[in-house]
Amino acid sequence: MSKPFFIWTMRRTGGTSLTDLLMTMSEHNSSIQHEPFNLNRTFGYITKEFEKQNNSNFGLDLSTLFDKEFIKTPLIKHCYEITNSSLNYELISNIKNREYKHILLLRKDEESRIFSLLLALQTDVWGLHGSKKIYELIRSRKKTLKPIDKGSIDYEVDNSIKKTSEIKLFLEKQSIDYKTIYFEDFFEGQADKRFTNLYKLFEYLDFSSNIIDEHQNIIKEIILRRSQNSFSILKYLPNYLESKNYLLNKMIKG
Repeated sequence: MSKPFFIWTMRRTGGTSLTDLLMTMSEHNSSIQHEPFNLNRTFGYITKEFEKQNNSNFGLDLSTLFDKEFIKTPLIKHCYEITNSSLNYELISNIKNREYKHILLLRKDEESRIFSLLLALQTDVWGLHGSKKIYELIRSRKKTLKPIDKGSIDYEVDNSIKKTSEIKLFLEKQSIDYKTIYFEDFFEGQADKRFTNLYKLFEYLDFSSNIIDEHQNIIKEIILRRSQNSFSILKYLPNYLESKNYLLNKMIKG
């Protein structure tokens, strides 16, 4: 039987389609929303409880909540950079003895991810749904983009570096094996290399050959699908070149 998975990632990494594919193919519970620990989603109440409580007994309380919610090993994609570091550690501590396979999904082109995030925070476009309408409003100048301020760039770069380092450390501290994958290996470059990388991921999750064969059409559809192309609206950003150069310099300095 295939293994349940827990995907650790950040906003605008580009993992929605890949996660949808893996959830569709998995034999485990895939009915949970993506990023379920966000405040307004399925397990948001756990996040709220964690933020409210500051006592030494909370670890036990959280364990009880996990026993309740994780009895069917739901498939999880979690954006770790927007939740408290202590909560991320408690998540890892409480699921280390469950049968999850852990995946760390990152971008090689981290600059593009952060720029895409800063755009999404303005446009409120987080996926393909609604992107065409909003982007058309921007192109027709019926919706105006605001300049990106340096403080926002500083925060996102520093927070992303800090939280990614923490997640790696937390997983290693709990002796949890994990597989690091990159968006570009599945959605950019030659198709044959994309599928090779995908099949390695299938093997890691113990997907059977029968499951893979049954889903050939959706596999090809998702891996070869075009993106929402958020960068097509960059020329409408008032300080695009200035903010791009600032971001690149910030990334170099770390």
